[in-house]
Amino acid sequence: MQPPKEYQGILIAKKQLSEQIVLFTIKISDETFSFIPGQFMMLSMTQDRGLARAFSICSGPEKKSQLEFCMKINPNSVLSEKLQQASLNTKVYLKGPFGVFTLKPVTKDIVLIAGGTGIAPLRSMLHEIINQSIKRKIWCFYRCKTPEEYLFREELEQVAKTWKNFSLIPSVSNPTPEWKHETERIQSIIAKYIKVPSAVDCYICGPPPMVKDVLEELPKLGYPPEALHKEAW
Repeated sequence: MQPPKEYQGILIAKKQLSEQIVLFTIKISDETFSFIPGQFMMLSMTQDRGLARAFSICSGPEKKSQLEFCMKINPNSVLSEKLQQASLNTKVYLKGPFGVFTLKPVTKDIVLIAGGTGIAPLRSMLHEIINQSIKRKIWCFYRCKTPEEYLFREELEQVAKTWKNFSLIPSVSNPTPEWKHETERIQSIIAKYIKVPSAVDCYICGPPPMVKDVLEELPKLGYPPEALHKEAW
């Protein structure tokens, strides 16, 4: 695992994913940079790296020094709103990578469980799994409030169409009439899809209440506690 270091980068792309969520691409100048899927960086808009904020890397390691970050834009924030307002080629200061919520050596089938922007580190893991052509079965359960907040929908649905080992199970709590997928909480529907809980590793990321509820319920369904890897924010 690479030790954390300080880096200087530039903002090279912005993409609106939903009304409140933007995907930022930041290119760092050090070509030797590497990270493990699931790790995060501390980002700041000032050279002294004051008021830095933590964000998971959303892209896979195959993109090397072009890092993607998925952010909810908060008014008057010290980072997300300033990045949204910044012009391309604006300097951004980073430190990292940090974190132990990382993709482990794959020895079992994998279950990815995301809530909201918690899809960010799991997307990085999924990119690495695909890049390595890992043959294990992968399930991705993604819980959102509304269909509009279903981030990376086209990308995830394309993977589900083209990669036979990947099953995508989206669920929203406030569905529209057109919504044809799940509406229940993930812990309430997971037994429909996973028949041998002891045979999988689970990676869980999302808001703290959601992560807490999932972690309380999955052991009751037969998931070994040591197979549950989590990150909450």
